[in-house]
Amino acid sequence: NDNASNLILTPAGKDLLLLDGPVYRLRSQVSTLMDRLAPPWAAAVVQGRKAFTQYAPLEVVQCFREAGILDSTDEDVIAWWDTIAARYRQERDIARMQTGRKGERLSYHYEHNRTGKPPYWISLEYAGVGYDLKSQLATDCTDPLLVEVKASAESWPNARFHLTRNEWEVLSGEQYAVVHLWSLANLPCDHAVIPIAEMTPHIPTNQGGGAWETVECPFSAFAPGTNVEVTGPG
Repeated sequence: NDNASNLILTPAGKDLLLLDGPVYRLRSQVSTLMDRLAPPWAAAVVQGRKAFTQYAPLEVVQCFREAGILDSTDEDVIAWWDTIAARYRQERDIARMQTGRKGERLSYHYEHNRTGKPPYWISLEYAGVGYDLKSQLATDCTDPLLVEVKASAESWPNARFHLTRNEWEVLSGEQYAVVHLWSLANLPCDHAVIPIAEMTPHIPTNQGGGAWETVECPFSAFAPGTNVEVTGPG
């Protein structure tokens, strides 16, 4: 307000008044509040509208309904949802990338401590090569050991990881390869070293004209803290 106690619109308020009617203004306000407050329910928009209503508080669902974005299939409504969902998908992908890097760093130190030699952190230099680190078999054996790292912010019973077909083909084609699993939910972190041969029962097969690209597997299929001898896939 000014010195005469008159209310003065902010630039954002003026932009809001330019929108065509109260419904569009409410949509804009909802979007702005989600951006600024980042409420925990907001990420549920990536699950779809009906799923969102099961996560969000009732008063939030009511605001969405009044904004006309829960039931309509108009192009502008779909565009609104897609824009919001894309934003949160990007944030989720960033969070996953950060979790993955934390796991890679833990594996880097693990291998360095195990062998006395720093491994080659190849995923920092090249993407999509099928593994994250190139270590060596033992302190006194320089045979290469490929390490694919999978990390999760979830606890071990709830954590899951994805292995791509490219990763499987690269790792299973090597004499020595392992998958490192890290659960970052607790400290110290739960960890397992899985020889690539032990992944075989969890790998799907192609049938007919279909070809698998990614397999999802629970951490709970393997015991944390496993200390196993590294062996090849054969």
